[in-house]
Amino acid sequence: MSPSPVDQERNDPASTPTAPVRTERPIRRSLELTPRGRIALILLHLTAGAALLTGDDNARLAAAMIASPLLIDLLVKLVRVPRLHFEVPERRTHARASFLESVQIANAGHATLRDLTLREPKLTVHTAGPGHVPHLPAGRGLACRMVLRSKSRGIAMQRSLRVETGWPLGFLRWTIQLTIPRRIVTEPARAELPADLARALAEATTRPDAGRLGEEQEFHSLREYRYGEDARSVHARRSASLGTLVRRVLRGLPEPDVSLVLDLRRPPGMPNNYGARDLDLHLGRAARLLDVTLARGATLHCAIIDDTLWTASLDTPRTARAALDRLAVARTVEHRPLTDAEIERLSSASLTVWIPGGGHVEHHPDLQTGIRLIQQGEPTGEVAS
Repeated sequence: MSPSPVDQERNDPASTPTAPVRTERPIRRSLELTPRGRIALILLHLTAGAALLTGDDNARLAAAMIASPLLIDLLVKLVRVPRLHFEVPERRTHARASFLESVQIANAGHATLRDLTLREPKLTVHTAGPGHVPHLPAGRGLACRMVLRSKSRGIAMQRSLRVETGWPLGFLRWTIQLTIPRRIVTEPARAELPADLARALAEATTRPDAGRLGEEQEFHSLREYRYGEDARSVHARRSASLGTLVRRVLRGLPEPDVSLVLDLRRPPGMPNNYGARDLDLHLGRAARLLDVTLARGATLHCAIIDDTLWTASLDTPRTARAALDRLAVARTVEHRPLTDAEIERLSSASLTVWIPGGGHVEHHPDLQTGIRLIQQGEPTGEVAS
């Protein structure tokens, strides 16, 4: 399956709107014993105690042999204090979807660092293991890659990293924990649309034959080609001269559009946790509908009903980010009636899809009949007027 334009832009490093943040110093640096070091320290106490009580030369020799690698490891750790700088990009991802993150690490110290491990505790995939840097010379930097996964949707304004190194002997290790002010948006996990809704969506977003000029059509302008549009509308000569695909816009061709209404209100009298189990599924379907609509080059008129009514017309991946951000932090709200002004704003389009994310189904006489309703357990239905 070909990726949607939203996924293409999300995976494109050039689409990051701002430059990475550079951290000047870690928040906390600590030197601690490893499990190997704890065992060695216990043996040192036992042999040293035996040498002190018995005065046996063999016990003294054993204590010295155990203490020497501990002291050597401690001295090396004190000389090679890790001083690192990090560059972390912004990230947009889906809930429960693994992604490959690249973190730029620069060694700002005077000694070469070896055997570094990098983790992001909140996002680490334990089966994939941490990122590993075997060798980092002084004054140099490189990219460390690690597989991460965000378990639940939401927006976090900070990212926490943990760096460890136990080189050379592994009895002690340096641990650096830092928090970077960097935004990560976890969108809802995409859910499949019901089959009949997918067919209706395909019919509503199918464009007429844009490859030829009809009797009531005339050339209007050129614009950038969107992924999923009819390739026959591409202007070959202008695309070749510009180095990017552009398409003809014909006056007289109706622009396909779809309306999405996400209702986050709970039924009257229901508690705060009502519908929470099905909310992620509804949000995933809303996000999937947004992806499919934009992939077909149509405009999505999105309305989200919570404590207020938020509306927007989405026609590019960049404009879709505002809606996806709202889906990432969506919560069900207490029931409230719609005002007359809000009902007027819920205008219809070629296809109107109503998703009762909070469990409440609106029955209002002024709303258009034939709105497609998505409910848990009922793939589609009709809203009666």
